[in-house]
Amino acid sequence: MEWRGENYINQQKEGILYQYFSALLEISTIEELAELLNKFQKTLKCPDEKLIELVRGSFYAAYDLSKGANKLHHVKSYITLSVFNQIQANMSEIFDSYLERIGRLESQNTYTPICGYCR
Repeated sequence: MEWRGENYINQQKEGILYQYFSALLEISTIEELAELLNKFQKTLKCPDEKLIELVRGSFYAAYDLSKGANKLHHVKSYITLSVFNQIQANMSEIFDSYLERIGRLESQNTYTPICGYCR
């Protein structure tokens, strides 16, 4: 494919998202999740918190689950609803632990700068 039209970009994104969702099914530890997020963070150009948010939302399964299982016919699904539910069931604790670990690390690096004049 030599042209750089919208369909080409969408096909690339579709393939990358499919790989991401498929790889999540094989994750069983926080360390594996960190490696996977690092890989796809570079490819999809978004932070790891956003990658977890993508998986936790049902949009890429083309469903709105806020008021029941409403199929979004205008949205292309990248994963099935059953795969989405499987990821949620298997990965929820790992996602929570990972985000908690990130929060602890960020809180350790916080500081209040004080200039020499204010001391």
